Amino acid sequence: MLLVVAFLTGAAVMAFEMLGFRVMAVTFGSLDIINGSLIAAVMTALSVGYYTGGTLADRWPRPSLLGGLIVLAGLSIVFAPEVAKRIGDSSLSNPERTGTWGPLVGALILFAPASVVFGMTAPFVIRVTAPRPEVLGRIAGKIYAISTVGSIFGTLFTTFYLIQWAGQTNALRIVGGMSMLTGLLPIIWSAVRRTPPGAAALALLTMLVAVGLAEAKVIYKRDSTYHQIEVHESEIGGRLLRMLRFDNSDQSAVDLSDLDAAIWLYTDYMHLSWIFKSDPKRALVLGLGGGTIPMRLHRDHKDLKIDVAELDPVVEQVAKKYFNVKEDDRLKIHLGDGRQYLRRSEEKYDTIFMDAYHGGKYGPTLPFTLCTQEFFELANKRLADDGVLAFNLIGQLDNSTQLTRSIIKTMNAVFPTVYIFPVDFKRYPGLAEKRNIIVICTKSKTEVSASTIVSRAKALVENRKVTVRNYVDNAMDLLTKELNLRSVKVLTDDSAQPDRLLQP
Repeated sequence: MLLVVAFLTGAAVMAFEMLGFRVMAVTFGSLDIINGSLIAAVMTALSVGYYTGGTLADRWPRPSLLGGLIVLAGLSIVFAPEVAKRIGDSSLSNPERTGTWGPLVGALILFAPASVVFGMTAPFVIRVTAPRPEVLGRIAGKIYAISTVGSIFGTLFTTFYLIQWAGQTNALRIVGGMSMLTGLLPIIWSAVRRTPPGAAALALLTMLVAVGLAEAKVIYKRDSTYHQIEVHESEIGGRLLRMLRFDNSDQSAVDLSDLDAAIWLYTDYMHLSWIFKSDPKRALVLGLGGGTIPMRLHRDHKDLKIDVAELDPVVEQVAKKYFNVKEDDRLKIHLGDGRQYLRRSEEKYDTIFMDAYHGGKYGPTLPFTLCTQEFFELANKRLADDGVLAFNLIGQLDNSTQLTRSIIKTMNAVFPTVYIFPVDFKRYPGLAEKRNIIVICTKSKTEVSASTIVSRAKALVENRKVTVRNYVDNAMDLLTKELNLRSVKVLTDDSAQPDRLLQP
């Protein structure tokens, strides 16, 4: 019986930790320091559990005691989503107030109680099951092997199946409920051996705390391997908008009465690439989202063939069902990582549009693998000789953080000319304003002046090659001020640290 408990608690601790990465990403953001905080918290708690479990087992070697503690650990996992939400709403999730310590403290609050108990299991089981001191080593090895096999099972089952089938919140409750049932095993075993099993029936009542998902005001909700995906509708300014959300950040929006209207200005600014390549025949879009960019390209440019690289197959399904995305002979969606698609592709693109973000505590987060020197060199290789890259950045251009300036400096290290268009810059000219920033990178060594950019924009509108509203005004948002790039580094696969780049 106790060997089964060792296996199941080994599975539970890794299932809890795998789910923990998603919980921490939603609560604090998707940064290296967040993952490090979770791992450190769990390892610390397990260490405390190993020591405490051995001490308790020597003093009170009763399986029912271990079972009761495991039941409580399962109960804490069941309520983990509610605790995470409260932490996310507190000052712990504000890096300006807690710095790098907030995620670590939050991880300890969320994951330490259950992890301490799971750490206690192996030494407790060793103490209870070892019949003679001379076989203690063999028993210890056996218990830790069984527990580790359980951990392997918990890792694979959770990441390959449980999250996709049940979703993050329900998965936590399932893991918590199974942990509580695991805790009941030694309680029942002890009760059957010594007393009537009435106490076990009472313990079973604790399972009633596992409730279903609270009703959400959304029309679609699902956890995929990569995102917690929601589609919801809101009436704003007399328009019914349908929104696509990853985790805590909105990714796409459409007006249900006008599917081609741009809700977010940055999608119109992506069309500024026509100023530098006015007759593209083939385009690649990295990141599908709700399909706003590829579908507008498809509608406006009848001679343009469009490939879309999207990592998440569920996003593709949602885009087609809820955002009117349709494939045909001019628009093809390719499932897989955008960078890997570029590596495998043999196509030469006239324009590459980069808009691949995932959700985070403070809004959309850019995967660092899509903003390093190696990535831009790969994109440059896949562009035609006169091709351009249009890159959607989200951030600030002043010295408050390094991230945006580091990415721009990295672009400069690869492309001869880089043009920066902060969205709505004429109305809000401050560099400290957090906003979408469309960066156009070209392979041409001849820099185009601001006046020429505006002249070309006017010609494109007059010739009906571009039908985007306020196109000329958007072109006037070109940033002509030189940025301070001396204090930031070029990002590489080897050295990029996204969490550090958020620091001044």
